[in-house]
Amino acid sequence: MNRILLFAAFVLLTISLAAQSKKVLTPEVYPIWKNIKNQQISNDGKWLCYEIDPQKGDGFLYLYNFETKKLDSIARGVRAKIAPTGDYMAFKIVPQYDSLRKLKLAKTAKKKLPKDSLGIWLFEKDTIIKIAKVKNFEMAHDSSAWMVYTMFDAKKKAQKKEKKGFWFFGKKNKKTAKKEIKQKGDYIIAFNPIANQKQEFENISEFDISRYGNSIALISNIKKDSTTEVKISIFYTENQKIDSVFNKEGRADKISLDWSGKQMAFLFAGDTAKKNKVYDLYYWDNNNNKAILVADSSTQGMITGWTPSINAYPYFSKDGSRLFFGTAKKPVQEPKDTLLDSEKYHVDVWNYQDKQLQPMQKLRAKREAKRTYQAVWFVKDQRMVQLTDSSMQNIQIGQEGNANFAMGYDNQKYQKEQSWNGWYNDYYIVNINSGTRELVLEYHAGSASLSTDGHYLLYYKKTDSTWYAYDHKAHQHRALTKGLGVNFYNEQNDVPELPDAYGSAGWYKNDKYVVIKDRYDLWRIDPTMNTAALNITKGYGREHFIRFNPITLDREHWYFNDENPHLLSAFNEKNKQGGFYQLDLDEGSVPSELIMSDHRYYYPLKAKNANRLIWRRSSFTDFYNIFTSTTDFQNIEQLTDANPQQKDYNWGTVELVHWKAFDGEELDGLLYKPEDFDSTKKYPVIVYFYERYSDDIHNHYIPKPSHSIVNFTEYVSNGYIVFVPDVTYKTGHPAQSAYNAIVSGTEYIKRFPFVDGKHIGIQGQSWGGYQVAMLVTMTDIYACAESGAPVTNMFSAYGGIRWGSGMSRAFQYEKGQSRIGVSPWESPELYIENSPIFHADKVNTPLLIMHNDKDGAVPWWQGIEYFSDLRRLGKKVWMLSYNNDDHNLMKWPNRVDLSIRMMQFFDHYLKGKPMPIWMSKGIPATKKGKMDGYELED
Repeated sequence: MNRILLFAAFVLLTISLAAQSKKVLTPEVYPIWKNIKNQQISNDGKWLCYEIDPQKGDGFLYLYNFETKKLDSIARGVRAKIAPTGDYMAFKIVPQYDSLRKLKLAKTAKKKLPKDSLGIWLFEKDTIIKIAKVKNFEMAHDSSAWMVYTMFDAKKKAQKKEKKGFWFFGKKNKKTAKKEIKQKGDYIIAFNPIANQKQEFENISEFDISRYGNSIALISNIKKDSTTEVKISIFYTENQKIDSVFNKEGRADKISLDWSGKQMAFLFAGDTAKKNKVYDLYYWDNNNNKAILVADSSTQGMITGWTPSINAYPYFSKDGSRLFFGTAKKPVQEPKDTLLDSEKYHVDVWNYQDKQLQPMQKLRAKREAKRTYQAVWFVKDQRMVQLTDSSMQNIQIGQEGNANFAMGYDNQKYQKEQSWNGWYNDYYIVNINSGTRELVLEYHAGSASLSTDGHYLLYYKKTDSTWYAYDHKAHQHRALTKGLGVNFYNEQNDVPELPDAYGSAGWYKNDKYVVIKDRYDLWRIDPTMNTAALNITKGYGREHFIRFNPITLDREHWYFNDENPHLLSAFNEKNKQGGFYQLDLDEGSVPSELIMSDHRYYYPLKAKNANRLIWRRSSFTDFYNIFTSTTDFQNIEQLTDANPQQKDYNWGTVELVHWKAFDGEELDGLLYKPEDFDSTKKYPVIVYFYERYSDDIHNHYIPKPSHSIVNFTEYVSNGYIVFVPDVTYKTGHPAQSAYNAIVSGTEYIKRFPFVDGKHIGIQGQSWGGYQVAMLVTMTDIYACAESGAPVTNMFSAYGGIRWGSGMSRAFQYEKGQSRIGVSPWESPELYIENSPIFHADKVNTPLLIMHNDKDGAVPWWQGIEYFSDLRRLGKKVWMLSYNNDDHNLMKWPNRVDLSIRMMQFFDHYLKGKPMPIWMSKGIPATKKGKMDGYELED
């Protein structure tokens, strides 16, 4: 027994020493830590491609053969696509990072910088074709090896030899060559790499390759001396034949082929105006071989004064019987501008009657100027029907354009009150064949969608928490979920708005059943109500606290029962395990477990024509590498190891903890510890939070510069414990709710002998940043705090603007995340209670604020207000304001800088390290950009 104990002690000591010998994560490692992206599996399940890219620098494109287990790579390969035929892969090759950087430092002109290349990897020959200076490429979607790539430069023309002339009085006798007109079109190549067939095209303004790759439509707008000549042609890939489709003076745009490649549509303008051209819609099919005008301002069915719009692509329904296109008011020529800019006034006129505030109008002005309205032209009947207009602007058409009915919706009547009261819409059933519409729902706040085959409008009514189906033939609304004994609304909703539903999951063929989700299970419901609702997961989810969500492996499937057995993602609320189950729709049995583990599982991808999946999973310690298996998750194999260097660094662990809040509510939280954790030591703690976070226990966090928050991995590597409590809220009292959850959780972890209770810091961003700013007015439990992008004055923030969207912020307080539930005039005391600036005199905690001058969510003067008030009160406060950066930092240098300064701030107050110069003395504006102040005081 003593020998066993001695051996166990030796093993533990060995593990501990190994952990202690590992390196600590620092900002120097950010560039080398890698990500996996753009993974794709071939239709036949034989090939996998993916990129592994460092956060800065050159990455690799990998190609894996499932049959031979061979792995190949190519440096700097990006955005790969495997051909639908599965016999080659095309990809871009980008210039070397360091070389490009040196050229940019040397102020090299953009046109002289190295360009991307095209790579084509032929699988059978295992050879790569490389083509320099390629702008982009496109492939057929199905069944074809043909692709099209566009060159950066025009085709080089052969140099003509100069003919010998004779000299007369010292001058050569030759005619002055006429200057060639520069064309704007591209040089493109249609290419079949497998058959080695190629066709070149010059001066191409636009092209479209058909879904099955059997034809390619091309537009050339050739400039002449005073006109433009339009040439439209079609290239047949099977026999490499080129047919002329259209030839006329004017301009053509927006070309589109149908699925079969046998029909074509495009827009043509015959006028000579440089701007605001008036376009007509043309149609061609290979039986007639002549493009005909099908829609213009005089077409029957066109709204008076309207024309086809250049701002929407025409497209065909899947069966080719319909041509959808956009319409709008006929463009008018603007009068010539005769004023200098200095002679013009510039003013925004705000009007209380406006449906949208001026900032939102300005952000949406270009989009609104290009707004189009859906119309359809029926190929067989040769007639046009207008589907939407200014009174009903939006429409959703199912079955890839084949559906006979669509759902229309419009919110114009309610746009003004969106500023404070959330989103509402009117919903319509629209008959595609006639354009007639029926108003079904008015002032509706919940979700709504049309059934797959168009027989029903499915909608969720928040006011009675019930799903309904509207049968538009019978003109009946039927309550689908009343009396089923479970809730179909979000039971964890804690904002002052009626909760949303868990959602629907699809329809059976012929709209026989709809599948609706409760918190855990799936219900099959007959929209006619002739048969009883059936819990098709048999209550297994609720019994075991597992949330099921259907997975569609083939996105081309329209119906829920197209895939049987049906794959379900699964998440266990109690132990936080993730995985997949399988549901047999015919047997009526409970779902069968395929895989469950202490991981987060990501959406799987299936080979179209093979029993093979690729998928990813992660945990705090496991990077989200790529795995493969059969569709029942047998024969699992890990295919990648993106960051093998992780084993050399002190990482960490995470565990789920539970405690009772001050009001008695049981809460969950996450406790992250260093990999070399020693229970006999005392550790400083960082508290971070954002609403409910514990479900994310299996997220993996690579070392990377901060967008706005502490990186859990980096902090535990550097000897911190990180605590992340869940927070729940009561309307009207978000600050007290935060105190109830976060401070109670902090008090709970202080009981652990390894927690240094005197050295606990707190950090939050945005909504979390607000709560940090508020909590330091309510408690002195924290030795220091960082507050990112906080609201500090709810009165001024209520009337502020979210500059990223132009929206008023009022809705956030009355209906949304800020959770006040009323306006300032109804309960001003709540706005005072929950605004940090009114309690700034109570702050004793050193505070670091980050608020950036291009914050699109929280006006940055909110941070300035708090900083100014605390400075006036003589409190210890600093503020970082990154120039021309957003709510969460987007620019790499700013992110690295924040990571360094935030760590230095916490290190000083929680580890007793010397204060850096930027904290002790500041950085004068005269030295901005010349010194960083990272140096520590002696």
